[in-house]
Amino acid sequence: MAAAVLVAAVGVASLAQPTTVSATGIMVDSNCAERYRQGGRKATDEHDCTLPCVGRGAKFVFVSESIVHPIHNQDFPDLLRPAGAQVQMVGTLADDAIVVSRLTAARP
Repeated sequence: MAAAVLVAAVGVASLAQPTTVSATGIMVDSNCAERYRQGGRKATDEHDCTLPCVGRGAKFVFVSESIVHPIHNQDFPDLLRPAGAQVQMVGTLADDAIVVSRLTAARP
């Protein structure tokens, strides 16, 4: 349901002011986001794969309910810790990108 709120927020974001969103998903790199969007995973550790890709120029993205959401504030320090992991993300949706304000471990 949280992802549905995120998807609904995307639809109205272009019509309104920034919208607060909260959803569960995975924080990965833009180079491999399509694999995660389709439900696939890598054979290697996602954390150890995501960080080097970001180090080589990929961007962090948030994948939830098969939708890849760009992250606006790439310098947010908490993006590094949960890279490649399921997280609960809280942020603001503006200009078709999320400004992350909080990331916590997703509940199983």
